[in-house]
Amino acid sequence: MEGREVGQYRIIEQLGAGGMGIVYKAHDTRLDRTVALKFLPPHLNSDETSKKRFIQEARAASALDHANICTIHDIDEDEDGKLYIVMSYYDGQTLKYVLDEGPVSVENAVLFGSQIAAGLARAHEAGIVHRDMKPANIMVTERGEIKILDFGIAKLSEGIDLTKTGSTVGTAAYMSPEQAKGESVDRRSDIWSVGVLLYEMITGKQPFDGSYEAALIYGIVNAPHDPIDVEMPDGLSELIDRCLSKDPKNRFDSSVELSEALGAFTSSSSSGITVAAPAAAAVPAASAVTGSETTVLAAEAGDTDPSGIKELVKQKSVLKVLGLFSIASVVVLGVVYAGMIELGLPDWVFPTGVVLMILGLPVILLGARNDAAASGAWLTLRKAVQGGILSLVLFALFSTGYMVMRAAGIGPAASLQSSGALEENAKLLIADFENRTSDERLAESVTEALRIDLSQSNVIQLMGKSDLVSVLNRMNRPSDSKMDINTAMEIAAREGVEAVIVGEISSLGAGFVVSARLIAAHNGAELIALRENASDDSGIIGAVDRLSARLREEIGESIKEIRSNPDLDRVTTSSLDALRLFSEARAREAVGDQGEAVELLERAVEIDPTFAMAYRKMGAVYGNMGRIAKSTEAARRAFELRDNLPERERGLTAAFYYSSVEMQIDRSVEEYENVLSKYPNEGAALNNVSITYNFRGQHALAEKHLRHALEIGNYTIYYNNQLYTLAAQEKTEAADSVLVQLKIDHPDHPITIPLEALSMINRGSYDRADSILAERSNLSDPGWEAFIGRFGAQNDAMHGRIESARKKLSVADKIYVEDQDSLRAFLNLLSSVNIELDILGDADAAQKSLSQAVNRYPIASLAILDRPYDLLIGLYSRLGDTIEARRLLTEYHEQVPDDLRSINLIYGGTSFGEAELAAAEGDPNEAADLYASFKEETGCIYCMAYRSAVSHERAGRMDGAIYFYQVASTMAVGIDDRTSAPLKPLAFLRLGEIYSERGETDNAIESYTKFAELWKNADTELQDQVRYAHNRIDQLLKQAAREPQ
Repeated sequence: MEGREVGQYRIIEQLGAGGMGIVYKAHDTRLDRTVALKFLPPHLNSDETSKKRFIQEARAASALDHANICTIHDIDEDEDGKLYIVMSYYDGQTLKYVLDEGPVSVENAVLFGSQIAAGLARAHEAGIVHRDMKPANIMVTERGEIKILDFGIAKLSEGIDLTKTGSTVGTAAYMSPEQAKGESVDRRSDIWSVGVLLYEMITGKQPFDGSYEAALIYGIVNAPHDPIDVEMPDGLSELIDRCLSKDPKNRFDSSVELSEALGAFTSSSSSGITVAAPAAAAVPAASAVTGSETTVLAAEAGDTDPSGIKELVKQKSVLKVLGLFSIASVVVLGVVYAGMIELGLPDWVFPTGVVLMILGLPVILLGARNDAAASGAWLTLRKAVQGGILSLVLFALFSTGYMVMRAAGIGPAASLQSSGALEENAKLLIADFENRTSDERLAESVTEALRIDLSQSNVIQLMGKSDLVSVLNRMNRPSDSKMDINTAMEIAAREGVEAVIVGEISSLGAGFVVSARLIAAHNGAELIALRENASDDSGIIGAVDRLSARLREEIGESIKEIRSNPDLDRVTTSSLDALRLFSEARAREAVGDQGEAVELLERAVEIDPTFAMAYRKMGAVYGNMGRIAKSTEAARRAFELRDNLPERERGLTAAFYYSSVEMQIDRSVEEYENVLSKYPNEGAALNNVSITYNFRGQHALAEKHLRHALEIGNYTIYYNNQLYTLAAQEKTEAADSVLVQLKIDHPDHPITIPLEALSMINRGSYDRADSILAERSNLSDPGWEAFIGRFGAQNDAMHGRIESARKKLSVADKIYVEDQDSLRAFLNLLSSVNIELDILGDADAAQKSLSQAVNRYPIASLAILDRPYDLLIGLYSRLGDTIEARRLLTEYHEQVPDDLRSINLIYGGTSFGEAELAAAEGDPNEAADLYASFKEETGCIYCMAYRSAVSHERAGRMDGAIYFYQVASTMAVGIDDRTSAPLKPLAFLRLGEIYSERGETDNAIESYTKFAELWKNADTELQDQVRYAHNRIDQLLKQAAREPQ
């Protein structure tokens, strides 16, 4: 067809072909414009139905005049009787080709979707339903404008209907449920298709999977779509969910409404796809000098003296020339220094500039003297100035050339990464420094100082202490083995580490020499060798800082980035003893010894009260131990000293402070994500923000962050949080894989015991979980023995084995008493009270246990922020003692300062207690409101979910009750009474009752069954409830058998 003329159109080339037509690019010879011609394919040309549909497309589309709909110019037949449509030609590509390259940004998806909806709104206004909205029928022009194509199967409100009810014309993946079923469709079917397009643009995949068309259609009609795991603005996910509602009544009523809703997510100035303009190129320092040179030449040509040089000569004022030169020197050196800092030029640039100015001074003075003496000498002041300008220009060109060669990996200026000797983001390992001094502690401190300094780099990854412990375990070596060069090289070979840093500190008179070498792991070649001197021990930290900066520069990090980091003694401490304690604390934490870790950190900050990094670490470890008062105190102090920290640590400190002290959860998440935007491999940020995402029920996002954290480090806390994340999503196979890797990396770590038991619980292998907890209950570390005992007690309680739970709690109690850990002992006793009250329903026993607990550990004996006011107010309220509950609430407001009340997140302030108090005083609606408001404020959907469900049920808010019972039924076994699983079976039982009352027989049977399965081996006193559940199942099955299908 190329070159053929059809009417007034000359065909240039074929653009594409589809089921309903072949499209050519053509030239309109009459109007001198480029158009597109769409022909009916030859094998359909004799089909009258297809012809009618083709004509219908042209008529439908030509009646529409809108910026987002393809313009139709004409319809005609060629000399062979083949129909064709003349359409506008657009430079661009279809959305299908765009999506073949992957998802688009959320911003662009919204902009595209808004334009699509606007175009459809015009069509719907004309009574036209497209019915085949898919990426191949949407053109994206080079200007980012959307054009909707192919109204070939559009259904006109009036006129012939070529797609009768019962047929399924359209592309399966984008069809609405009603269209897939062959039912009558209207504009809301197109809105469904827009929802599919939005989903695909944002995620890069379609919302319904299917290996063949029948499976795909089944999913569209019956199954929920896969959740979106991409971060996007609040409300956008809900908008897409609304578009994808199975029931058309629940979708947007019109495309106008959808377009307006999408418009709310775009900035008011956005009218299309914005393309960022290139950043302005930095002007070299020599540019200003070049301009001066031009001025001098112009002065010579015009025989003027704008600089006053001739007048100075006439006055024979060499001193004035010297003064002018001094001013020029200050200006030039200021420009040079600014260029060195802003452009990241090497440190030698400024001293070289100083040398050039010093060398230029005698030349300038000599030229001035020659002019003053009118000696006729060749060197004049003007030539001296011109020579100086030329020297500075050459200097600028040399500096620029150096940076270009450094970036390109050429010659001696090349860095290791630009030359290919090291990969970008290379993984490195620091071996323990050799000590050649009389102070055996120095080498350990120097190693830790270098590790901290290098951790500020964004071009390398350092193996962390936990990673090293894991590898040593797999090598069957003690976790505290010395990391000498041989061990380090062996680990590097096993773990894919590219290079090893080895070094030593040695005495030099009264001072010291710190040296380091970077050795390639694959062949042992020395890549870098550096050394720095310290005049005495107070200068060692500074020497390490300089050594680290040179090492980072040689590797390939931006010099500007290196300079932006604060000095090491400010980031850490000027005290080598404090630094050594900090190093030991990190090592103890890596093997799970949190108690020893915080003792070492306390000693470190006692030596140096301004050691911000130690305070931040202390706050995190105390937080993991449940010591809220201590954690808060450390977090506050770290936040006060945050200006002493590098950018990455500063962000982590702020995020931890906002979450644990200020309870500004959104701001905390923002700080963590800011850190990750610049340091995407920051494990602490990935882990900590995932905790918040899990509390909010955003498990897919938490899983994504933790998966990345485990790719860059194998800390046990990452494994722990990922396994709980996967448990919440019931991803048993993925959890099993993570557990296997945990046991490989940390085979002897106590945390593998509860996590392996958790895996068995999630699989329904309850007996196996019991045996795991029993086989390995005798641990050398009493703290872990108590922890696993409490975990086992929670597991027993979840299965109705109350006597066994009491025994395990009793063992934990003895350990806490021996350790003089009053807080944990008190909380352990309150767990017994909760079990007696919630599961056994024995108020007398619960009252007795509660009295024993508060008598043994008066609340006044605990630190203010460790006092569980909330739990106590709630317990007394549920036991009917509202007077004592009120007294505790009053005491809370009197004892806890206003600025500290938001801190006690672990117990929710007093939100839960006040809710239970309201219920006890006969106001279930207020109780439900308090529970719901706390969920909204904190985003924690699991906190006291069962009690919240009870309050909603008593208030008659059954939808809320079902929601919170469902949340409670998904909680995993842990040791936190707010969010763990003992009440999980009771949640299923209540759901069975509610569903039964609602006539939802299948849901009721499923809930009763899950309850009975969890309590099948419950204590004898609880078996009546199990029998009741089985009876209800039998009754419902018989009822279902009698009901007509």
